[in-house]
Amino acid sequence: DAASHQLICSATDTSLSLVESVPCKVHAAGSLTISVKNLQSVVRTLPEDNVRVTGQDNSWAKISCRRIEFRLMGMPETDFPS
Repeated sequence: DAASHQLICSATDTSLSLVESVPCKVHAAGSLTISVKNLQSVVRTLPEDNVRVTGQDNSWAKISCRRIEFRLMGMPETDFPS
């Protein structure tokens, strides 16, 4: 199923929304809600290589690439507008 091999990113400022699908390998389905500013700050510092995104307890996300690892605080998915 092609949908199971997609990272679907959604962003909104409540008046404008954006949705983007990115091909990826999915090991376990899930969802995360994190600040796009924080995510952009992290991703722009990573080397060009595979990036791993892992959801953790209490709405935290672990972003890792090679030996680099970041933890970002998120919020419950239910707090994000649909």
